[in-house]
Amino acid sequence: AKKHFDLVADEAYLSNTLTVIKKPENVDIADLNKKLAEMGLTIAPGYGKLKNSSFRISHMGDYTMEDMKLVTSAIEKVLGL
Repeated sequence: AKKHFDLVADEAYLSNTLTVIKKPENVDIADLNKKLAEMGLTIAPGYGKLKNSSFRISHMGDYTMEDMKLVTSAIEKVLGL
């Protein structure tokens, strides 16, 4: 995520289970999620006061690094990064 976006949390407090990414102004989260859903993937919008300014990628449970690479490469493809 840090390759293309700013993160919400300070690096000293990053979570092992969730990454919250600052939404670039030109990105519509609902549209991004719709296109990701066509690929069988989903991300979550921000929560609370961050709802409209961020999105979240979960990496808890049985997700593998391969799963994470699939999600991040799909986001790069959709956004043309």
